[in-house]
Amino acid sequence: IGSLSVYNHKELAGIPLEEYHGTFKGSKYYELKKEIYGMSFKLVLTYNDKLYRKQEHTINNSIKKFKEQIKKKWLEYKKTPENVPDGIITMLENSKHKDYLKIKCIKGIPCFETDNLIIEEKKKYWGKHIIFSSNLNKTHDNIIECYNSKDKIEKGFELLKSPDLIRWIPMRHWTDSKIRAFAFSCVMSLILIRIMEL
Repeated sequence: IGSLSVYNHKELAGIPLEEYHGTFKGSKYYELKKEIYGMSFKLVLTYNDKLYRKQEHTINNSIKKFKEQIKKKWLEYKKTPENVPDGIITMLENSKHKDYLKIKCIKGIPCFETDNLIIEEKKKYWGKHIIFSSNLNKTHDNIIECYNSKDKIEKGFELLKSPDLIRWIPMRHWTDSKIRAFAFSCVMSLILIRIMEL
C-alpha cells in the first residue's frame, strides 16, 4: 500500500465528484483497477473537502505574501519605475506563481493580474489523494485505513527521537552489547507507551 501524486494522473483528477462511488469517514472515494509500472493495482481516489479548503487557503495566502514582497521590493527603488524592473521579473519567474500571476506597471504602481483559468484548472487536483494496493481484493475502506495507519508508525519514530520521552539520541554507549541493550530498552518503552494509549 502506498500513495501516488494526483498531479501525475490527470485523468483521475478530472473525474467529477458526482461520479464518486461513496463516502468513507468524511471523504468521498472512487475505486478502480489500473496498471502502473507494468503491474495491476487497486486504486482508491479520495476527495476531502477540508483538505480542499486548506489547500485553497494556502495558495491564497501564498499569493498575498508574494504580492507584499513585490510591493516592498518596488518601494526600495530610489526612482519610481516606469516599467516592471528586471529584479521584479526575476522574482516572479523564480516563484511558484509564475504560471498564473502577471505584473504590470501602471503610473509607477505595480498591478497584478491573475489568470483564473489556470487557477480553476489547478483546483481539479485540490483535496484529492490517490492510494494504491497490490492486493486487488482489498476493499476501499481497508485500503484507506491501512494507509492512514502509517501515521502511528511515523509517530513511533518521533517518540524514539523525542528528548522528553524515550530519547534514542544521544546514545552514549559504544560497545555492541550495550547498544543492543539500549535499543531493546527504547523499543520496550515505545511498546509500553502504546499499551497505555489503548
